[in-house]
This record gives sequence, structure tokens and C-alpha cells, in this order.
Amino acid sequence: MVADNNLLNINKNIWGFILSPFFIFRKWFFIFVFISIPILVLASTHEIDSLTAIIKSNTSGDTSRVSAMLSLGETIYMNNPDSALLLFKQARDFAAKALKRKYQEKIKNVLILYLSTAYNNIGFIYSIKGDILKSLDNYMRSMYLRRKINNKEKLSSSLINIGYVYYSLGDLPKALNYFTEALRLKEELHDTAGIIIANNNIAHIFSMQSNYEKALQMYKSSLKLAKEKKDTAHIALLSNNIAVTYMKLDKQDSALYFIHKSVKLNIARNNQYEIAYNYHGLGKLYSDLQKIDSSLFYLKKAEQIRKKIDDKSGLAETYSLIADDYLLIGNLKKAEEYGLLAYNISKDLGYPNVIKTTAGLLNKIYLNEGDYKNAYKYFSESVRMNDSLVNAKNQQDLYQQQAKYKYEKKAVIDSLTHVKEIKIKNLEIQKQATQRNYLIVGLLLTLIVILIIYRNYKQKAEMNLLLKEQNEEIRSQRDEINEQKKVIENIYNELSESINYARNLQETTLPDVNVLENVLSGFFVFFRPKDKVSGDFYWWAQLGDDLVIAIADCTGHGVPGAFMSMLGVTLLREIVQHNKIEDTATILRLMRREIINTLKQKGELYEHKDGIDMSVVKLNVRNGGLQYSGANNPIYLITKEKIKLDNERVVESDELIPGEKVFYEIKPDKMPVGIYHRMDKFTSVYLKINKGDIFYMFSDGFADQFGGKKGKKFKYKRLRKLLFSISDLSMKEQLVEIEKTFDSWKNNFEQIDDVTLGGFKF
Repeated sequence: MVADNNLLNINKNIWGFILSPFFIFRKWFFIFVFISIPILVLASTHEIDSLTAIIKSNTSGDTSRVSAMLSLGETIYMNNPDSALLLFKQARDFAAKALKRKYQEKIKNVLILYLSTAYNNIGFIYSIKGDILKSLDNYMRSMYLRRKINNKEKLSSSLINIGYVYYSLGDLPKALNYFTEALRLKEELHDTAGIIIANNNIAHIFSMQSNYEKALQMYKSSLKLAKEKKDTAHIALLSNNIAVTYMKLDKQDSALYFIHKSVKLNIARNNQYEIAYNYHGLGKLYSDLQKIDSSLFYLKKAEQIRKKIDDKSGLAETYSLIADDYLLIGNLKKAEEYGLLAYNISKDLGYPNVIKTTAGLLNKIYLNEGDYKNAYKYFSESVRMNDSLVNAKNQQDLYQQQAKYKYEKKAVIDSLTHVKEIKIKNLEIQKQATQRNYLIVGLLLTLIVILIIYRNYKQKAEMNLLLKEQNEEIRSQRDEINEQKKVIENIYNELSESINYARNLQETTLPDVNVLENVLSGFFVFFRPKDKVSGDFYWWAQLGDDLVIAIADCTGHGVPGAFMSMLGVTLLREIVQHNKIEDTATILRLMRREIINTLKQKGELYEHKDGIDMSVVKLNVRNGGLQYSGANNPIYLITKEKIKLDNERVVESDELIPGEKVFYEIKPDKMPVGIYHRMDKFTSVYLKINKGDIFYMFSDGFADQFGGKKGKKFKYKRLRKLLFSISDLSMKEQLVEIEKTFDSWKNNFEQIDDVTLGGFKF
């Protein structure tokens, strides 16, 4: 018998939540309960041949042939949905025809079940093709047949599918109704996986209403159930949904953790649909972090998969995000190209929310191009779609649905109370009618009391014995816990001693401050590791008239970051002091080569991308000649003399009002020291600085620290204003102000990363 299997639930988790609430939730959470056998890879040619032989055989029974049609379709649907659709329709017609023959009730029920599965699978194929009305029609037919044979397990799956479709059409009350009924059935069946799915769906309604904390609570509760069942499919799905919710809460670090967890599981399962949504999500994440190259890299991978599996609605979402990225970097031609692709697909699908979102995107693009005619056209389309969606009846129906559920629950309670009152009255009447038997009743009651007392006495004796045994067990467990506590304390003490030793060892690698005191007017280094040991490090060395300074941020923090930082210091010593290499671009290039060799990095997509973001400066202490190269990390320069801006990487700040001094940002190469999809040559910027000029070098820990009244990041804009405002102070006074500002901003928030910030005055 073929049965729906939750391992093939397609949860299309949409990450493009900047587009619209519907765009998020349409595929962000609801689950297509698809087909029967948990096939996550292509079946062998032998299996396909065997199923084809059964279908063509005239000697095979009707149930065997229908089952083979369904199984073959389920085997090939991932790579060939059109062929699978033909097989499901063939199974539907064959089962319907077979039901007209005379069969025993048991065989008829099997054929009805197969017919319902055929309708269900046809509905699924139409859904991924974007034909939502045909999908709904087939899901409804499947539900009717499953009610007819009272198959609660399959019926609950149909209810979830129909709920998804109504949500896609914007009918939230009907969606909620179907999800609630599905949850009740799953609870009756004690179906943990089904409960996870139904709760997951309802959690998304909370998320849609911006109650993200409640949604997150429900997701994590469901994730706990999935982990207990070792259900990797739902662990991947829920991890993805949790990542989306953390993004809504502006907690990108947590979001990144959970999406990487999800993509790892989906790759192991070879689920192309969910891998595409993971890539889509990574693109959104990196877009929010303003890392557009990385964002486009993952979005293009999502586009390739969605084209291959003919996921039109998913393509619309990906195209829309790609257009947004190109708009951000000013490539209006590409933005228009992908914006139109997203809009045209959304028009074909007929989803009002998607049309509204993509029309709004095109309005922004054409405004930037100065094409006001097209801008007005798409603005009007966006407004029209918005008006159709702002429907007060929808929200009122949702409240009525919730009120109806509460009323039905109360009505049941009131009904039970009424029945109880009637019983009490009947007992009183019966008592009055049986006064003549009062003595007999009294004797019976006395006997019952004696029996109760005797039973309570026996129960008490048994309880006392049980308590005694439990006390003995508790004492034994307490002794065992105390022993385990001692073991854990010993382990903790050993680990603490090891980490303290590692900290002392790392401190010995930091450079001698006397080197700077002899050649600079002043300097400071604000160094605040997140843990006892740090993934950040600073380093300098003098070679004749040249002073080489580096500040770096290694992948990770704590012990893993410390290992990387010690590797970085070792390589700098070897390259600069031993091999006498002073050219900053060459230093970064040689470090990248040695890190790749040391870590055996091969550039494979899912290997650890360990590396270093760093800035390197070579300063000639006689003539003020400054050479800078950077891997993702810029430097700031405050000078009294204006610089001729003949290098696009030297940018004067437009947010700080110049007076006697001017603030410049010198931008880095956008790639780390390590393996990366971009492996260009590192380049240098040459400047001439004067006596009294100050340059600042830093990791991203200060700017990324959460704090303040609203728990937001400090960010680079605020950092630039801080440095500009204190640049007239002595370097020691600047360090005091920086420490005060960081501690005041962080307040009670946890420090999220290692922090290094150095100021150097010529």
C-alpha cells in the first residue's frame, strides 16, 4: 500500500522577507505532504525497468499496476515532473475505472486510497508549476476520498496541503481551520512528525503577525521533538525556519548558524528544493551584511537549481533578490533585467502579494533610471495590488475563526455541566422515591466506607515501602552525582589551566612596544579578546627606516581563533623579519599561499573557509611615505593636508565636516587571506603623510558589537565619528575615551567578538 511520507515534505522556506509578508510565508513554512516512499536519490535503472514491466503487464492485478504507476512517478518526479504528472494521471484514470468493477470491500478501499494518492500527487506537481487552482481542486478530491474511507493519517496530510493553498490565496481563516483540524488528527494518531508539521504551520501565523518571539518558541519546541525522533528532514526544515526568524529579529549571527546547519542536512539528503532555498537564504543574509559579491554568488546557485526543477515561484523570489542586489551596487541595467523576470513570472502565477512586491521593485529601479513613465506604471500596479490585499474582512474572519474555536470549546464544557446537573436532580428524585430502603442503603454505605478505609490502609503501606526504596535509590544517585561532580570539576580545572597557559603563550607572541615608542609621536592599541584567548592579533616590526604594522582578525574566536592568530604571527615573522619582505601586497599574497598550504584548503564549496581579514601598513619614518594593503579591512587616516584623490580606494568622508583636519577611508581588496571564490592579486595604495597625522587600524569587533538602548550594532559610521571627535587628544587620552565608549555601549550585552583597534601618530 502506498502511503504519504513526511520525509518528502517540501517546505519552501522563503528568505526574501524584504519583499512582502506574503512573499515570506507563501513558501516559507507550509508543507506539501507529497508522496509515499522516502526516495531522496534516483532509483536504479533496474527498479525503473521493474516498475515499467508491472505497468505494461496484463497479468498483474489492478492494485499492483496502480501502485507501480504511483511508485514510478514518485521515483522520477524530482528530475522529470512532467513525466511524473502523466504517470499520476494514468494511475488516477486506471484506479477510477477499476473501481467500477465488482471487488471485495477491502480491495475497493485499497483502490480508493490509491486514487486519493494520485489526486494528491497531481496536486503537488501543479503546485510546483504555479497552477494553484488546479492544485487545490486535486487536493480537495484527495481529501474527500480519504474521509470516505476514514483514513485519518492520509486525511491529515490532505488538510495540511489544502491549508497551504488557502494561505497562498490569502484566505487566512480557511487556512487556520484546515491546520487546526490537521493538528487534532495528528494528536489523536500520536504522530510526532505530523504534530511537528502542524505546529510549524501555526508558528508561521504568529510570525506573520510579527510575534517573532512566540514563533521562535514554537519552532524550537518542534525542533526538540524532531531531534528526539532523529528526524533529519524536519530538523533541516525547522533549522531553516529558525534562521529566518532570527533574521527578522536582526540576529544575523544566530541566523547564519542555523542556515548552515540546515544546508548541511539538506545536502546529505540531496533535497534539491530545500538546498535552493538555503542558497536563497544565504544570499539574503549576505545582502543584509552588505557583502553583495557573496550574496550574488549564492543567489545564482539558487537560480540554477530552481531552473532545473522548474520551480517558477521560487525563481520569481530569487530574481527579485538579485535585482535588489544589482540596484544596491548601482547596476541599473542588470537590476531592470532581473526585476522584469521576477515581475513576469509573478504575473503568470497570479499571486497578488508577489505582483505587488515585484512592481514596487521595478518602480524603484525606473525612478533611479529617470524613466518616470515606467516608474509610474509599476507604482500604480503596486498600489492596486496593495488595495486588493488590504481587506478588513480577512482580519475579521481570522478573529471570528479564533472566537469560534473558543466558543466551541466553551460550549462543550457548558454541555457537560448541564448533563451533570440533570444527573444530580435525578439522584435526588431517586433518593426520595427510595426512602423505604434507607436502612439498606445506610448499611451498604457503611460497608463501602470500611472497604475504602481498608484499601487506603493497604495503599499507604505500599506507598511507605515504595518511598523507602526510592529514598535508597536517591541516596545512591546522590553519591554517584557527587562523584561525577568531582570528575567534572577536575576536567574544568585542567581546561582552565590549559586555556590560561594558552593565553600566556599568545601574549608572548605580541610585539615589543619599545619599537613604536622609538619612532612614532604616539600610539595606542585597544585589545579586548571575547574569551581568554583571541582570534585577533596585532604585530609590528622595524626594518631600517621602514616600520611594518599589521592588525588582523582570524576566523573564529577563543581557542580556534587563537590557533589561527599564532599561525598568522608566525607567518609574519617569517615573511617580514626573516625573508625581509616589506611590500604590503606581497606580504598578504605570501601569507595567503602559506595559509592555504598549511590548512590544506582546496576551494571545495562546503569545506571550512578559515582565513584572516587584515590590514598591513609600511611607514617610512624619515619621509612619511605610507604603503597600505588590506584584505577586507580598511584603515582610516586623519590629516591636516588634503589628499589628491587620484585613487578610487582613497575616499574622503562625506559624513564628517572637514575643518582643520580631514578624514579619509582607504578601502581594502574585498577578499580574505585564505581560500575564497575570488583569488585576485592583492594591491597597494601609496600616500604621503605629514607630522601629526594619525592612522587607525582595526578588526570588525568594535563596529559589530551589540549594545546601546535598542540593542543595535555600534557600526562603522558611529566609529568614524568617535575617532574624528577625539583625534585632537593625546593618544593615551584617546585610548581612555575608546575604552569608556565601548564599555558604555556594550553595557550588559554579551561581547560577541574579539576587538582590536590601534591608533598610530606620525
